[in-house]
Amino acid sequence: MRRGPIITALMVGLLTMAPACGRTGESSANSGIAVTTQDATTTAAQQWRRASLEVAGTTVSIACNGTGEPSVWFVSSLGEDGTEGWLGSGVPDKVAQRTRTCVYDRPGLGESGPPATDRTIENHTAELDQILSAAGETKPVVVVSQGSGTFVARLFAKQHLDRLAGLVLIDPVLWALPTNAPEGSDDGVRAEYAKVAALNEELGAYGAAALPTPPVPTIVVGVSARLPAKPPANDDAEETSGDVTSTDDIDGNSGTATSDTITDSSGRSGDGTGTGLSGGGSGDAGPAEPDLPQKARHEMQQVLANKSPFGKFVVLDEAGSAAQYWDPEAMAKVILEVLDHPNLRK
Repeated sequence: MRRGPIITALMVGLLTMAPACGRTGESSANSGIAVTTQDATTTAAQQWRRASLEVAGTTVSIACNGTGEPSVWFVSSLGEDGTEGWLGSGVPDKVAQRTRTCVYDRPGLGESGPPATDRTIENHTAELDQILSAAGETKPVVVVSQGSGTFVARLFAKQHLDRLAGLVLIDPVLWALPTNAPEGSDDGVRAEYAKVAALNEELGAYGAAALPTPPVPTIVVGVSARLPAKPPANDDAEETSGDVTSTDDIDGNSGTATSDTITDSSGRSGDGTGTGLSGGGSGDAGPAEPDLPQKARHEMQQVLANKSPFGKFVVLDEAGSAAQYWDPEAMAKVILEVLDHPNLRK
């Protein structure tokens, strides 16, 4: 898969350190799944440990950093590995200063092996469950997802609520996805896009009613529908403040959706139509989603947030779908808010 300069540098600098990404003092033998690690040394404060797990009939690459409970696991959007989706944003580094933090490459992407099953949401979800077991996660974890990765997180919450401590959904998709993979995509990316058409035909099975947010601390993040998924490469735009607009407190859900008038990165107002879905590499906006006014998107996402008794809906007006790249400080604050919630499951 194509990667921009920032992603390439991260891949080169990513540590592959022993012990494996399983918890300290826990043996991967307990899961009955093989773990392969590589060693490296560094003076960097952040030490990511990469491991290769034998799960789902293939090898899955994960990278973990930090210590503490609950662990935070990041799920990437359509066609993106853990580095493209998350490590390149710097958000996992910030969270790792607080607790154990992990990203992973779905089969067929990044450093993982080819998939042994079709790239359906159901199979992605089953793989996440197996990955957590192989990585030694015996207590509930916080799952953070973005874009189409929120389908996986929400289905995981429904099927494995006992494994979930908290949930963050960034720009959860509740509408049809683009079906064409970005030009030049590798086999793994194309395999994920190949299942999108069938997903679009069954959107009702993945809506707010069918896959509601669970009774755990949950934050749903809305974004600008006029901005590309990720900032343009070498963007010289001013850094955002890390502030978010909240429509509610996390312990209630009586807030209202935000206005459909927004301001894009150039300071122009618009009606909130059109956007790109995350995918295709760093700085690449990816293929366009079907137009849907921003107000309608936010109203749908607000309804989703309201399904949880501990749900909250916030809006980043100056961020595209991959908000972790537009405003990593704000996204780190959102995740830490879930970690600090008094109803966090442990």
